[in-house]
Amino acid sequence: MNQLWERIQTYSKTESFRKLIKRIGFFFLGVFIILSTSIVVLAVYFNNNKAKITTQINNKINENITGTIHIGDVKYKFLKGFPNMTLALSRVELKDSLWTVHKRTLLKAEQIEVRIDLLDLITNEINIDKIEIHNATLHLFKGKDGLVNTAIFKAKPKKKNSESATTSSVNQIILEQVHFISENQLGNKLFDFDVIALKSKIDFETDDWNTNIYLKTIAKSMAFNAQRGTFIKDKVVEGILKVNFSLVKNQISVSAEKLLIGKDLFNVKANFSLDKNTSPFDIAIKTKILWKDASDLLSANISEKTNQFNLKDPINVSCTIVGDMNSTGDPEIKVAT
Repeated sequence: MNQLWERIQTYSKTESFRKLIKRIGFFFLGVFIILSTSIVVLAVYFNNNKAKITTQINNKINENITGTIHIGDVKYKFLKGFPNMTLALSRVELKDSLWTVHKRTLLKAEQIEVRIDLLDLITNEINIDKIEIHNATLHLFKGKDGLVNTAIFKAKPKKKNSESATTSSVNQIILEQVHFISENQLGNKLFDFDVIALKSKIDFETDDWNTNIYLKTIAKSMAFNAQRGTFIKDKVVEGILKVNFSLVKNQISVSAEKLLIGKDLFNVKANFSLDKNTSPFDIAIKTKILWKDASDLLSANISEKTNQFNLKDPINVSCTIVGDMNSTGDPEIKVAT
């Protein structure tokens, strides 16, 4: 070992070793200069073309919506997303065409970051593959008369086989500090969540897609019948959700293992239909939990009855909730131990 160390010390004093170190140093210096120059060029390009890029972003969004969008300002995020360009849109508001009737703004965000393909941008195209939404409110609304604020996205025209067209899709979505509200007056349902963090990378398979979502949120309301109270009120929900969309079934399926709700872990499977007229759903939940902790997760009309009893040892519980998002009244709830 001592002989090996002596050889290393001897070699480090040779001219060839000094040349090797110098070449390595020049290599990293060259990489640093290239990266720095590229970043400066991107910043200069954005500053010189800010108005044009802002117009392109507005046009890209307006191509796909029937409502209106307002963007307060657009800034270039230095270093973030390199070699692509990340832009920060501030004070963003998205409204549907019937906003003056229902007064519910679909999206209001302090900042939205979008990552744009640089090569497409140079050729006057805007293709967004990542979106980050920070400090925002997302409000979905359906009135008693069936009026909605989500009919904002235009149907995509079908392309002929002979036509060649480029398609873009958002592959990554990140939410931080987003207040999510789903207000369904027609079905008397209210879902209200303070999303602390949500991270999703989407895999597209033709018209279907699937993703694993990391979610941490506080449930302010999960009311299937707002007059009866809410489930899991003020409880933290955290875990990984496996989400799949099927175009043939027109359905979103969700499953999770060891999903933290409050202080207990749950296995959850759910299906949600996206049909316009009827939107059936089914949720299956399994866990091992103390009686009082389980009662604390239920709506007021149920917990006032279950609180009359108590069991000291944890019990295995399964629960199914079946209903329709567009119908009034309570869903069917079955609990088995």
